[in-house]
Amino acid sequence: MSKIYFPFLALCFNTLLAQDFKVLHSFGNNTLKATKKKIFIGASLKNSDVIVVGNDSYINLMHEKTGRTLEIKQPGEYLLSNFKIPTQGSSTLAKYGNYVLNEMTKVEKQDINKNHRKYMAMTGAVTREMRSSVKPIILIVPPLTENSSIYNSTAIISWIGEEGKKYYVRIKLLSGETVALLEVNKPKFTFDFGLLKKEKDGSANYEVLVYEAENESVQGTFSISLLESAKRNDIQKELKDFRPETAVDYLILACFFEEKKLLFDAAACYEKALELQNDNYIKTAYMEFLVRNKMGYTYAEKDK
Repeated sequence: MSKIYFPFLALCFNTLLAQDFKVLHSFGNNTLKATKKKIFIGASLKNSDVIVVGNDSYINLMHEKTGRTLEIKQPGEYLLSNFKIPTQGSSTLAKYGNYVLNEMTKVEKQDINKNHRKYMAMTGAVTREMRSSVKPIILIVPPLTENSSIYNSTAIISWIGEEGKKYYVRIKLLSGETVALLEVNKPKFTFDFGLLKKEKDGSANYEVLVYEAENESVQGTFSISLLESAKRNDIQKELKDFRPETAVDYLILACFFEEKKLLFDAAACYEKALELQNDNYIKTAYMEFLVRNKMGYTYAEKDK
């Protein structure tokens, strides 16, 4: 069996004290060698178990005591006691790892093949009071009643639109001064606080207008602000040394940010998870996040 090295876990051949794992995500043909039974999301695995990862398959495990995650993508047989787990863990990792487990278990019970028909755009749900002649662009951002702050200094802002269509993005300080006018040819752009002028007092609070180049009456608007320094420091203390690298790591971080009501950051984590592992389970978990937070999507009437 070939040796594989992971960010948090180094493969070794020393039998450790009892360590149990929970399956956070399992895709493809993953089985227990002893029983030849398929491994499902939510299953508990023992230190002595040997798992068989099939071709074009992968599995994500969480060490229950430390919250550390393990991702295996290479086909082969793996004795779990061969994976050395760092002795120090994080209660944050364990807590939000269990949140991910609950969400992925719900997704696994759904009919993935029908999920693309389950959701619909929230027409006008994320726009301000506008004239009846103005048609809304459906932005994938928190509703106006929710927190518009963001922990990270950049965010990917997207909306329901067309690839290749020209859009303009006007960014203004709350004082009314326009600080940027962008032209994009796809329904998304990167909002970067580091590139924008701030208010005289140093605050970074903005109002953003997105509209079609060919028809300015098709538009959408939202507010966004950089989280104040004291709260950013509190978040940094909670995350400590957590350095997400796998798709499941980013799902854990998304749950953390969602609970903190930092929805821009949570959405960015789902996007990163999909970038690393683009499968229907993660896509559905992302859509469920958008629906429950009223970020551009809702359930189709018959599926409510």
